Amino acid sequence: SIGTGTQNDGVNLSVTAIYVNVSVTETNERNITFVLYNATSSVNQTVFTDSTRFINWTGLPNGNYTYNVTIRDYANNVNTTTTRTITIDTTAPSVSLSCSPATVYSNDLITCTCGASDSIDSTLSVSFTSNPSTLNTGAYTTSCTSTDDSGNTGSSSFGYIVNQAGGSSGSSGGGSGSSSSTTYTTT
Repeated sequence: SIGTGTQNDGVNLSVTAIYVNVSVTETNERNITFVLYNATSSVNQTVFTDSTRFINWTGLPNGNYTYNVTIRDYANNVNTTTTRTITIDTTAPSVSLSCSPATVYSNDLITCTCGASDSIDSTLSVSFTSNPSTLNTGAYTTSCTSTDDSGNTGSSSFGYIVNQAGGSSGSSGGGSGSSSSTTYTTT
């Protein structure tokens, strides 16, 4: 059976190693084999003929992995664990934020959009303020943040200037000083 310290099946991790620990009861053991696969082939197959019950595959690049462990006795009886899947993703999502216009007057409306992509995960959480406040004059920054299933976070920022009322920036509809924050999940 799968032992202590082994990650759950189906997890996404921001690491470069997979640790596997098993517990075995076998008095006539011949060997135990740990096998790691990526999306295309076997990455590593390690056979132990002693009482080793763990392996730590290190230096793994991003990708989807599966593994299982097989024990064989001297009578050629074989038992194999269920195959487990782990996704390794150490790269933050790529985030883009755009807002328009970049210069406004007090209480004008700024509209922001945010997008994110990730080479491993197809479901990302995205959080940003779609209409940042323009109540007070000054230079401000708004940002967009995206987190993938492995916990990696990417962000993008946008600076804007709020001028004192008295002119028109061409936008209409007052920002009324309020801001709305939006969280999306992209697929």
